[in-house]
Amino acid sequence: MLLGTLVIIAAIGLLSVGLAIVEYRRRFAKLWFHCQRCDHDFSRAPHLDFARACPRCGATDWAT
Repeated sequence: MLLGTLVIIAAIGLLSVGLAIVEYRRRFAKLWFHCQRCDHDFSRAPHLDFARACPRCGATDWAT
């Protein structure tokens, strides 16, 4: 009986931590960019580095 109660409490705790992690990651919006060369819009996750090249045309001067 005590073991079953502990298992239920641990499952609830793990579920709440898992859902908190999912909500934390969803809170960050994607970063959107626009290539001036090929008129292509693309996005990157906010934790990644700044886009060095356009994924469609490969231009490294896509922002100018």
